[in-house]
Amino acid sequence: MVEALAGVGLRAEAAPPDLPADLLVAGRSGRSVLVKLLAAAAPHHRGGRGSLGLHWMLPDGPAEFVAVVDLSRRRGWLIPSADFRARAQPLAGDRLHLDWIVVPLGRPSGRTSVPNEDEFASYAFERALP
Repeated sequence: MVEALAGVGLRAEAAPPDLPADLLVAGRSGRSVLVKLLAAAAPHHRGGRGSLGLHWMLPDGPAEFVAVVDLSRRRGWLIPSADFRARAQPLAGDRLHLDWIVVPLGRPSGRTSVPNEDEFASYAFERALP
């Protein structure tokens, strides 16, 4: 994770244990932000047989950004926490669930509220943090 961020010009380090985040990431301006890290092994079939998708479960916390990573494709996105909250569905226990489709399979049954991964292109690591 640290190497992936460094590869796009961001400096990352593990957050100290007393901070409620996983990483401190500094942008090109040098300002550091708190980042919560969420990783998925690979896209999965939604509902067991549906389109391939990824989903992320975010616990409540003060992180300014959420780094979501698909380990199988070595891809990552750095999403401002406010944007994550706006797109996610609230769940019990003060958790948020963000879901997206990587590869649509079969025929869609009407309009789906689940976004496609390409809607998150602006959050890709290489475009993250000014």
